[in-house]
Amino acid sequence: MDNQQATSWLSGIIEGEGSLTSERLRISNTELDLIEKCEEILRKLGIPYNRSSSQRGNRKREYDLCIWQNRIPNLLKHLKLECRFESSETTREGSVDLWWLIGILEAEGSFHICNRMSRKDQMNLNPEITLTSTTEKIISKVATNLYALGMSYHIQSYTPEKRTPYRVLTIRGYKRVQRFLLRVTEFQTKKYQQKATLLLAFCNTRLAQSQKEPYTERQLEIFRALRNMI
Repeated sequence: MDNQQATSWLSGIIEGEGSLTSERLRISNTELDLIEKCEEILRKLGIPYNRSSSQRGNRKREYDLCIWQNRIPNLLKHLKLECRFESSETTREGSVDLWWLIGILEAEGSFHICNRMSRKDQMNLNPEITLTSTTEKIISKVATNLYALGMSYHIQSYTPEKRTPYRVLTIRGYKRVQRFLLRVTEFQTKKYQQKATLLLAFCNTRLAQSQKEPYTERQLEIFRALRNMI
């Protein structure tokens, strides 16, 4: 990544995983390589930070980066935060902010294969990439980027009782997911690199055979592997 790509990626991560108070900006994630990539970018920008970690019971260890209040204005000068926080940069309407898109997907996205049983009670596997958010601007910006890339998607809205309404953006189907993963490739965390590779392999092999043929053992292995990576 060059400097502009790095700050766009970090902007996506912060809008997905960041929290801002009067005292600090906090980035929290369970993936250590994501946190280390954030640290690398912050060091290049000359932004001091503190790292800590904690673990609750049997849950995965969580890592935190904290940038204290007096350092936040300098950081915001480098970022393109349009959805949840304010910064000095803006993205032109209709333009592709590819590295922001990669960052927000690594922060909030889900790469998986759904098993929707058919009426004949047969396994029916469907590849999906989804992003769920209560922030309308995040969904809108992701949609703008996908539209500019020529990618198909759909958005559903949900209003659960006693919870904040949210929206889910989904890329679904072998050809749509394959096309997206051939275009968006440079994930920065090992987990998402592995997920993208497995999902693309699933789409490639399934599209190379008749849809009436049974799933191969390798395809079923990929389905199980992605389920275990949730």
